[in-house]
Amino acid sequence: MPKLSYIGINLLIIVMSFLNFLLTNSQNESIVELIRPLIMVLLLINLLIWIAGFAQRKIDNW
Repeated sequence: MPKLSYIGINLLIIVMSFLNFLLTNSQNESIVELIRPLIMVLLLINLLIWIAGFAQRKIDNW
């Protein structure tokens, strides 16, 4: 079940970022400029989901 939350959140962030890139591409920005912040956000969100799951498992076992 946790894999579904990872996949869902990742897809949501990717779609939102891609749509934002398409809507604001009037400045002729490169897609490469979007990749690094997108990877950083994905890593941060996945880390937060993992920490929340870890804390929940610890609380359930306690």
